Amino acid sequence: MADTIEHRSAQELAAGYKMSHRIAEIIAMCIYAALAATLYYRVLPLVPLRPITFAIGALMGYFAADFVSGLVHWFCDTWGSPEWPVVGPVFIRTFREHHVDPKSITRHDFIETNGASCMGVLPAVLPGVFFHPDPTSTTQVLVAGALATFCLLIPFTTQTHKWAHMPIEKVSLLGRVLIKSGILLNAVEHDRHHHAPYLVAYCITSGRCNKLLDRTGFWRIAEKLITRLTKAIPREDDIGRRAAESIATQ
Repeated sequence: MADTIEHRSAQELAAGYKMSHRIAEIIAMCIYAALAATLYYRVLPLVPLRPITFAIGALMGYFAADFVSGLVHWFCDTWGSPEWPVVGPVFIRTFREHHVDPKSITRHDFIETNGASCMGVLPAVLPGVFFHPDPTSTTQVLVAGALATFCLLIPFTTQTHKWAHMPIEKVSLLGRVLIKSGILLNAVEHDRHHHAPYLVAYCITSGRCNKLLDRTGFWRIAEKLITRLTKAIPREDDIGRRAAESIATQ
């Protein structure tokens, strides 16, 4: 009976992916491509001029992308519902479907996999249209490097998440190289998130931030703070509610 209920729930969540969402994702991907081209046109000439400073900024963007991927993942797992306007069907529904049916992500095509992420990164890549970094400004070069990496990784975070659920031999050659080199998330690191109580390893770009955030109890502290301020209950309407209740009794 439990298997039947979970299967039906997965089907209902998957049905929430409407044609209107897909059209919005295609538009977002096109806008992202145009804005990203402008951003990289502005910032890449800085690489030969300030290579070390740009590289430090890029490294900052690398870790920032992983942290933000975890922040979004944690939020969508923990708060709200798929019925929330805009955010619910576009972002929360996807993560809830994934937790009911973890392999569903491997059946998504390129647009369904990456469209929402491209939509989410638009506020970060938009400054590329107006950003004219000064090569003599260390701060601006650092920001340029960080933006370059952040805006490259975030749109394809769900792609790295998808790869983490696939047999490595079925991942593209580029993906295999990036995973095996430790640059992107690997299946072993991500598998920790899919074991009870499902409350760790939220970061899904590279997974590099997971151990620090988990060991310091960052997510539980954030949950307690939000509950204290808003009275909202973490994972109230999700299948992870039992995990939330166990945390509350500790």
